[in-house]
Amino acid sequence: MSARMAELALKKHVLRQRSAVLRHTLAVQVNARVAPLAGLAERAVSTGRWVGRHPYWVVAAAVALAVWRPKGVARLAGRGLWMWQTWQRLQPVVMPLLARLASAQQAPAMDGADKDITKA
Repeated sequence: MSARMAELALKKHVLRQRSAVLRHTLAVQVNARVAPLAGLAERAVSTGRWVGRHPYWVVAAAVALAVWRPKGVARLAGRGLWMWQTWQRLQPVVMPLLARLASAQQAPAMDGADKDITKA
């Protein structure tokens, strides 16, 4: 019976190692796909902060556009309102995902996370 137990223990060890490799591969693939989106979100946030610190530039640009092309400003305002409403609807879904992504990127890698902690 001990040969059977040794065989099962070896199989368990091999499966754990394979699972660790698959988890790592998945993490690399997800990070490669999500990293550009995180960079885009970070840039949007930094742009929003800049606009918050320099509102007079936004007002000056809006006045210049209103003088130059009044119809274009009305159309742009309509699109802006649509984008704002869409963001208000998506924000409860997007912000938790971005927060989870940011915390996952900052979390230190856990060495030996695949070890069985139930063993005493």
